[in-house]
Amino acid sequence: GRGMGEGGGGGASTSADGEESKLYIAGLPYSMTEHRLMDMVRPHGNVSEVSVIMDKNTGMSRGFAFVTMSTHAEALNAIRNLHQMRVDGRSIEVRLKNAPREPSGPRGPPMRELGGAPPSGPPPHEDSKLYVAHLPLSMNDDGLGQMFSQYGRVVEVKVIYDRTTNQSKGYGFVTMDSAAQANAAIGALNGYYVEGRTLVVRIAGADKGGGGGGMGG
Repeated sequence: GRGMGEGGGGGASTSADGEESKLYIAGLPYSMTEHRLMDMVRPHGNVSEVSVIMDKNTGMSRGFAFVTMSTHAEALNAIRNLHQMRVDGRSIEVRLKNAPREPSGPRGPPMRELGGAPPSGPPPHEDSKLYVAHLPLSMNDDGLGQMFSQYGRVVEVKVIYDRTTNQSKGYGFVTMDSAAQANAAIGALNGYYVEGRTLVVRIAGADKGGGGGGMGG
């Protein structure tokens, strides 16, 4: 029985690999074609197959598609680059086809059990302070803090108001507990659509040209 498993054994195991590199893409505009989707995904890896799901009656895209990359790593790279990307004014969702859908709430145990910061005051949160722009004018500190608290512990929130009119200026700052939480919030909320506006979220110090050299003496 030596000849058995060698020739035919490949079939079952490789199909699982195909699934690992198969992407589910939703939120596409109805005008999306396979050709255009191919052009969007191709910069991020080798595409083996593109399939936009069409509505049989209208002949238009139904707003979602499946794309198979050649490797799992390329699929992850495409997710990193394309998830939440804006296409024709809509934010698209890109994930592995067989990935379990994550609950939208915070993951893991709540972080409240950790004691507060020591009275000496925590070090400045240089790399976890976020600048948030294009906020709806109706959003206050509470609303902003709530939005970010899904991605970690919010240390400080400040919506910037115009002193004369007392109106929000449409931007603010949110400080997270760690750089990892700040990056998670950027990944989820930069480009997020709220009340007709597209949020811009980035590290607050990022535009100051990096390491702030010339300080030491």
